[in-house]
Amino acid sequence: MLFNYQLSPDDRLARKAMEEFRASRTPEGLVIAQYPTGLPLKQVPQFSLYFILMAYDHMRYFADKTLVRSYLGTADSILNYFEQRLDRRGVIGQFEANIWLFVHWVKEWFVPGQIFKSCISPAYHSRGAATIKSLFYAMTPQHAAEICDFANRTDTATEYRVRAQSIRDAVNAACRGRDGLVMDGPGVEEYSQHTQIFAILSETFTGADATALMRRKDDVNARSDCHGWSASPLNEIVTQVFGVTPARPGFARVRIEPHRALVEQADGTLYTPAGDVRVGWARDQAIGIEAVQQRVAAEVVVGSKTSVVDLVPGQVVRF
Repeated sequence: MLFNYQLSPDDRLARKAMEEFRASRTPEGLVIAQYPTGLPLKQVPQFSLYFILMAYDHMRYFADKTLVRSYLGTADSILNYFEQRLDRRGVIGQFEANIWLFVHWVKEWFVPGQIFKSCISPAYHSRGAATIKSLFYAMTPQHAAEICDFANRTDTATEYRVRAQSIRDAVNAACRGRDGLVMDGPGVEEYSQHTQIFAILSETFTGADATALMRRKDDVNARSDCHGWSASPLNEIVTQVFGVTPARPGFARVRIEPHRALVEQADGTLYTPAGDVRVGWARDQAIGIEAVQQRVAAEVVVGSKTSVVDLVPGQVVRF
């Protein structure tokens, strides 16, 4: 969906996918990730959280309030499913036996001959909780809260933010390990790159703690992503190199935050619904930004400084 949003204003395929997921909602509140195949496959609860992130991203790019409101009930049922699985420690604990708690294909996480007990930290089997499940859940209500703000459901937004903070606090209390790392499970001296990354994405670690965690050396599993993920550079180059994202839903204001530390020089024309923008820089030179066809309201972030500007075609603004 995200790389499609970088190419075209046509969101019909994204809408179709989201509507089919919504239509698949089960009595326990989840959506079926493989719908509408009809095959008797095991459910992966975490995948239902992705549905909320899909709605969040669509809100950011298209600002369709009617569509967003139609998904609030589904989002609430998904979050409630996870909320019901909090244990006495305040973290996400045990799930039903007939599901698959898949996280990733990690060789240390394989249980020989038992694929549906594999791909999750062994801490889940030994201590009844995998920290990454709590962290991923903590990240999602934050995004759901922004959806609710956009839909004028401020009370629900407040509730979701309280839920997110509660589980962050529980993880910090139960899962802090040695050397500033996060344990894969409460009281389990096992550590994975996955858990550390989601400690940052969920804002459980922020500021100096998050910076220190990112600078730790993790092993890298280089592999060929020759499937749908191979399209990710198209989105990453736009959003992470040139830093062009919606500052407000529907690009009512464009955020431009170039990350020149990633590449020495760059030059590109980036599509946005508000109008195309050109962003470029060379080694040891200022960043140049201009609108291409029409005026574009933008906030430009360079270093610690944020500037709100009105970009005009033919006028390069340098930062």
